[in-house]
Amino acid sequence: MIGYAWYVEMSIGLFLLIPFVNIALKEVFSRGWTDYLLATSLLITAIPPLVNRNGITLVPGFWMMTFPLTFYIIGATIRHYEPHLRKRWLGLLGALALLGIGPLSEGVLYKLTGGQISSSISGSYYSLINVSASSLLFMTLYDLRNFPKWLSKIFEFCALAAFETFLFSYLFDKLLYPFFISKFYITQAQFIAWFVPVTINVFLFSLMASYLYKKSVRIISLIVDHVKNRYIR
Repeated sequence: MIGYAWYVEMSIGLFLLIPFVNIALKEVFSRGWTDYLLATSLLITAIPPLVNRNGITLVPGFWMMTFPLTFYIIGATIRHYEPHLRKRWLGLLGALALLGIGPLSEGVLYKLTGGQISSSISGSYYSLINVSASSLLFMTLYDLRNFPKWLSKIFEFCALAAFETFLFSYLFDKLLYPFFISKFYITQAQFIAWFVPVTINVFLFSLMASYLYKKSVRIISLIVDHVKNRYIR
């Protein structure tokens, strides 16, 4: 029923494949074939959405939907080699610059063609530009030291509730977007200004619902255990 649930199906399949992927990665790392594996993964998943446009196929795009494996391979490579960015702020600026290429290119093209063409060179969130940006952002953040404890607690709380929050977000998308559109929509361009408050509200309501759900499940589980231990022999 949840429109975003393909992530769940993908995660289950990836989870089942991980033991075998790890065996293959161990062999790749030991033989020094990491660069070849990364290049191959990017060639079949990240490059096609960047260069295949307007019905013209320059790179085989059949394997694009195996992009979760590309992200996993990149993550495993970072974990194995533990690279460190000497200047984190440059890594962060680079990631943000790459992430800005997509909407910027789309806006420029839209203006130049008088609204006739709207196409981002990023292609999709697993195109080479976005894969590079997300990898750079992860490398900037993954080994931070002396992180404020209170901020770590917030991230930990959000991380532990991420799955339920993700699923609840579909419900609040369906509730909040129609409400804001009915109240504030005039044109698409003007409504873009509401993107930030709507997104933040969807996230906060989803996080709250996730917290209440997990608490409810915990309470029900305790009650069931109490009844089983006390009354069922």
